[in-house]
Amino acid sequence: MLGIATLKIQTAGYSGQQTGAELKIEGLEYFEELRELIMEFVRGKKPEAIEAEAQEAEDSTLRILKEVSTIRELLEQSSRK
Repeated sequence: MLGIATLKIQTAGYSGQQTGAELKIEGLEYFEELRELIMEFVRGKKPEAIEAEAQEAEDSTLRILKEVSTIRELLEQSSRK
């Protein structure tokens, strides 16, 4: 009615030990999208958005590493003088 839902999550290993959900997220507006994202992880498929974020993180890490290497080289050069 309000366009929100509660998403309940439990793992297979947890289900035999307890009754109810392992995790409950209440008041979600985009619950179907979040449910699908979680299910993609469960199925072992990386969602496209996650792959793009991983590539961006890798690119950022490489840029940072390059910058740190440049700083180190400059410091080594200045200490030799």
